[in-house]
Amino acid sequence: MEIMTVTALKITYEDAGSNQEVPLETFSEVTGMELVNDSAYIGTLHYYVTYSNGIQRKTSWPKNEFSNDWGYIIENFLQGWIMVYKWVNKKEFHTGIPFKQYENYYAMLEDKHGPEMANGFREMPLDYMTEHYGKPFEPIDECADFAEQMDMYFEHDPLNSKERMLAEGRYFDHFLEEWIDIRQSIAVMQELIKKIY
Repeated sequence: MEIMTVTALKITYEDAGSNQEVPLETFSEVTGMELVNDSAYIGTLHYYVTYSNGIQRKTSWPKNEFSNDWGYIIENFLQGWIMVYKWVNKKEFHTGIPFKQYENYYAMLEDKHGPEMANGFREMPLDYMTEHYGKPFEPIDECADFAEQMDMYFEHDPLNSKERMLAEGRYFDHFLEEWIDIRQSIAVMQELIKKIY
């Protein structure tokens, strides 16, 4: 088993009948993912991957091709890497803010959104808060909460687990059909995903 390192990743969009590929992140009128979900765009997404051993591969799928798991193929591919990033780094993908522990739900709201929002929620009836947001006075551990999300996301994936990612540093990307070195590849994945997702 060879563990591959991704050194470059590019996704292009080719409008039907145009024979011209455009990098997905260059669409200024919409973000890359809005383009994927917009039925007005009919075309193909091309995925170009370069590995550290010099191998280069191209895979093409219709823009709105659905994955066997959930969502479009591109959504499943990118979301998997967002989950991996958040798990191994213990922080949010787009902001880089580390996962935290909070005394209760109100403390979390105050930290993330300021005292005005937190006070607004404190004024809500306790029954309403409990029904819609859970028990507001219980401690919140974002890392533990995300660990549960990881278990659900990879529940039916026999090759990947959150324990393996941390212990062995590898992730089987079902789209690329390769074992990928997480630490050596994550920056490339993050750079592209932030541009289009």
